[in-house]
Amino acid sequence: MANTPDTVSVLGDITAATGPYGHVQGDEQFMVLDYRLDGSSPCVNVGDDAAEYLRDTDIEGRPRIGAADIGAYECQAPAGAIVRSITPQSDLVTNAETIVFEVVFSRALESGLGVEDFIINFLGLSKIQPTVVEVTGSDYRWFVTVHTGDENGWLTLDLVDAGDLITDIIGLGLDAPFSDGDGVIIDFLEIVTHPVGATKEPGDSHMFTVVAQNGIGALHYPEVPREIQG
Repeated sequence: MANTPDTVSVLGDITAATGPYGHVQGDEQFMVLDYRLDGSSPCVNVGDDAAEYLRDTDIEGRPRIGAADIGAYECQAPAGAIVRSITPQSDLVTNAETIVFEVVFSRALESGLGVEDFIINFLGLSKIQPTVVEVTGSDYRWFVTVHTGDENGWLTLDLVDAGDLITDIIGLGLDAPFSDGDGVIIDFLEIVTHPVGATKEPGDSHMFTVVAQNGIGALHYPEVPREIQG
């Protein structure tokens, strides 16, 4: 089998049900994979320069750039780590006093990440604005604790690298800010008085009293099938 960036060449009839070359189903396809590293890969510059049989060039004859990379191909343009995702560790809708966002980087960080590196985007009215209160974690995975404030709205978290320079384990700065994370709906709606039922004759009416606070929402009452009313 010969593998190029665009094609796969195979000896024999791979669609045959039997035979020395096996077979594939009619709706399956070969995937041509490119194992070359991009600049933010966690494999860049973290190989073992003392490894036995390590050559001065990679499999394509390209020179080593800094420490050896992991894999057959040497990245020719190492870049800083990037943010892979920022994800809230809560339900989509929450009334928690604090929520935690998980921040995943493409490469382990060495230093520089702190509270001042994050910006909260909050769409809603709030007397007490949501704030970042703590950043913990290590390597690739970090956790940002956010105080949710006192009102309802849509909350997301951006990374802007506004404090000390964020550097990764190969000494490079963060490649780019990140503002495409998942968000969470903050909703403090609470029903403090529930509707009270009563026994009524067919045709009688009844007043339901409902008291809600700290939010906006809708109350839904299922319609009772006519055949069992009364």
